Amino acid sequence: MVAAALFGAAEAWLRDQGMTRALGPFSLSIWDEPGLLIEGFARRPCIMMGHARPYAGALVEAQGYAKERDLYAYLVPLHESFPTARRALEKLGLDKNFRLRNADKKNFDVELQNVLSILNESWGVNWGSFRSRHARSLSLPRS
Repeated sequence: MVAAALFGAAEAWLRDQGMTRALGPFSLSIWDEPGLLIEGFARRPCIMMGHARPYAGALVEAQGYAKERDLYAYLVPLHESFPTARRALEKLGLDKNFRLRNADKKNFDVELQNVLSILNESWGVNWGSFRSRHARSLSLPRS
């Protein structure tokens, strides 16, 4: 079976690199397409969400892998607008505790480092995340 050979080769390579476990599927960045779709195949693929064939889950499980976490996606009709950050903070009663401002484009690198610090502090407790030390790893545009 092709799947068994591919998994076997990947596992052997990982062992040769000193690894003791494999995680996935996800892209090179945890911010991209994580996981394996197990239901909802009747819907069209969505941006940044995995959309494998219906048989992919069985192929993975046949190699001894099991689900680690559930990942849910929510559909939001495009004709509805998202609440502004200010309205969301007001609704939660947090508007007095936070200051919203636009980024200072003249100090882009400082602003990027601020975003990275907030990201590391808030996201670091989530499964599969890792602390990034380099602001440039965020790949944010300068405009």
